[in-house]
Amino acid sequence: MGWTISIRFWSVPSTQRWRRRTRWCLWKLRGLGSSILGALRNQPEAVAEELGLPPLTTVAFGLSVGVPDRSVPAHVKPRLPQSVVLHRERYDAAADRTALTHYDRQFAIFQRYQGLPARTWSVTALSRVRHADSLHGRDRLQKAFSKAGFALM
Repeated sequence: MGWTISIRFWSVPSTQRWRRRTRWCLWKLRGLGSSILGALRNQPEAVAEELGLPPLTTVAFGLSVGVPDRSVPAHVKPRLPQSVVLHRERYDAAADRTALTHYDRQFAIFQRYQGLPARTWSVTALSRVRHADSLHGRDRLQKAFSKAGFALM
């Protein structure tokens, strides 16, 4: 089975980014925390049914906002450097290799610190797309989007 991966980036106008940052800062000032819920993409049909979404509507991710449990320390997972995810005019694979090597080390340290298997991000990312079962339902996204009424290729 062949796989085609298409990644598209959408630009959010700076005023919307500013509003989101302001909202997030206000939440923090009120003692609230937030977390992105990407797993909602694993079962898009079930999520749409549970939320009663109309046709031509689907969930891309969720955002939970609430009062953090201060008895459980929270740690922010390191993120890929901007140089790896943002390229201007031309893709630079050489710069990626250096940054990814450094990030793999950071990620493995974080994993160990969290009591998780100390594996690199590269190994983790590859294991998530190795075969259809490792996608945990995300391999059905195109079918789910079509069922919701989106005309996809």
